[in-house]
Amino acid sequence: NNPYRNTTINQQTIYVRVENVDNFSCNAISQTGTAFEPFDLIVNPLPVIANNPAQLLQCDTDADLTTTVNLTQAEINISNNYNNETFNYYPTQADAIANTNVITNTTAYTVSDGDSVWVRTITNQGCYRISRIDITVSYAGDVAYDRLFEQCDDFLDADGNDTSNNDDTDGITFFDISDAENEVKALFPPTIQPDLDVLFFETITDRDAVINQITNLSSYRNTNVPATTQQPIYIKIINTNNNDCTGIGQLYIVAQQVPQANNAPNIVLCDDFNSGSYTDGENTGIDLTAQNSTILGSQNPADYTVTYYTSQSDATAGTNTIANDANFRNTAQPGFSQGDISTQTIFVRVENNNTGCYNNHQAFDIIVNPLPIINTTITPLEVCDTGAIDGDTRNGLEQQIDLSVKDAEILDGRDPNQYLISYHTTQQDAIDGVNPVNKNSYDNNPANTTVVNNEGEETIWISILDNNTGCRYGINSLLIRIHTEPNILITDISNLSFCDDDQDSDDTNGFIQSIDLTTQEPDILNNYPVAQHDDFTITYHLSLNGAQNNTEVIPSNETMNYSNISNPQRIYVRVENNDTGCVNDDTFFDIIINPLPDFVVTSPQVLCLNNPPITLFVENPDGNYNY
Repeated sequence: NNPYRNTTINQQTIYVRVENVDNFSCNAISQTGTAFEPFDLIVNPLPVIANNPAQLLQCDTDADLTTTVNLTQAEINISNNYNNETFNYYPTQADAIANTNVITNTTAYTVSDGDSVWVRTITNQGCYRISRIDITVSYAGDVAYDRLFEQCDDFLDADGNDTSNNDDTDGITFFDISDAENEVKALFPPTIQPDLDVLFFETITDRDAVINQITNLSSYRNTNVPATTQQPIYIKIINTNNNDCTGIGQLYIVAQQVPQANNAPNIVLCDDFNSGSYTDGENTGIDLTAQNSTILGSQNPADYTVTYYTSQSDATAGTNTIANDANFRNTAQPGFSQGDISTQTIFVRVENNNTGCYNNHQAFDIIVNPLPIINTTITPLEVCDTGAIDGDTRNGLEQQIDLSVKDAEILDGRDPNQYLISYHTTQQDAIDGVNPVNKNSYDNNPANTTVVNNEGEETIWISILDNNTGCRYGINSLLIRIHTEPNILITDISNLSFCDDDQDSDDTNGFIQSIDLTTQEPDILNNYPVAQHDDFTITYHLSLNGAQNNTEVIPSNETMNYSNISNPQRIYVRVENNDTGCVNDDTFFDIIINPLPDFVVTSPQVLCLNNPPITLFVENPDGNYNY
């Protein structure tokens, strides 16, 4: 019944014999490879405690010498094999022996100067030893270091990636605070500077617990400490020889805000000739600086510089600035052709003159809309001098001219609902789109009309407006030619008089069937040389309205063998100039069919020779008679 003490270090095999107490010859002995195996005694080593007690030094932030400590910092001093061991911490030795009241907040355990903490150092096999940690809390004043590190906010997401969450107003950017390490060390005597570690933390809690250390000092991103305003970064100075905190301090960071850049509207223009062409999609004299006030908004222009670029990369780098930004000439896009809308994007950079921070997120387009060019030559408008108002058909001036008949030719297939056509007496008015004339009833201007041989010519100017873009083109002109009405005798044409005949078997009805109306034509065209008579077409009409509207025409195959339909009958003459289409419809003449004499002759007449002489007479005394 005495405890067995192994005789072989670490591991010893034990063989077992089982006997029947009544008969010792009945027994069983354990053997390897059988169902009754021997067993091993294994003695696992206890952890080796390097320092008991271990020392844990902590610097307080104030003079009460009560603070929180990271107990795990003592592990390196407790055991040399601490990387392969676990540690449990207890407030008393009794707790450590009984494994009660285990300390759970090991990285932020509240202590006062002189406190001890007991620790179980546990191997992978569960073997442990109990040792003690003696805690020394000391106090050191803040180092006199409060440098402010300034950096412009960047246009990246909070993690420093270029994503759809980019934000340059979140106060988060990359800081280089690496200079602070040597600057803080320089505040201590030179002899101990090599023994100092200067650590940086985002919170006081992290600094006191020495956790979540900022490691990348040259490219620190303040994701957890947005610094739209000045924010502290906490410093801890540790002496590497005694692990004692010798000082604390802090520096400051601020992410300087980039300037505000408001969205600027596009500059929408109409193509002009200042570039040397109406159709190249390029304009000169574009004042980009007119956008400055919109872009800056309420910001003081004296504090900011607005520059413009033709590429985003140039705007970011601040290179190849558009120098002539108040007199800029845009460039049409590659592949531009006449009639295309020209678009060029201008990129904006707003820079704070004091901080150098810039905003390069805004851009706007210069849009040059094509002019509604008239590509065809507009044929002259030929009108006849009808004397509509002045009553004079031969003075080369006409009134109530319908200019709109030229609209379709000017539009040349374009949508009349999109384009508005107007007419003007000067080219400048056409260009400006002002003072349009009444295109449905225009009275041509005598001052602008040249009259030669009673024929008038006046040039007016065409303006075409694209209602969608507001672009206007007023370069083309329209020649109005005023042609005289044919110069026809009106009152001196004699009537056609005939005697009734019996071609229709009735010589008393006032109708004949072989009237040649064309015999009047020499008189009608009496004012023109015979050689010009073929320049006119003469038609004959049954009414004045017919002559005016070219209706009720006597067919041409009847004009030389016409049968009157009344007696007398008025014939209305329409004379049209074959070249100009101008018409005179003021002439007329009458067809008069005179009756044959109506008398009766009694036959035979018996005369007696023995009677006196006899006077012959007609029984119908009307008319003049020859015998």
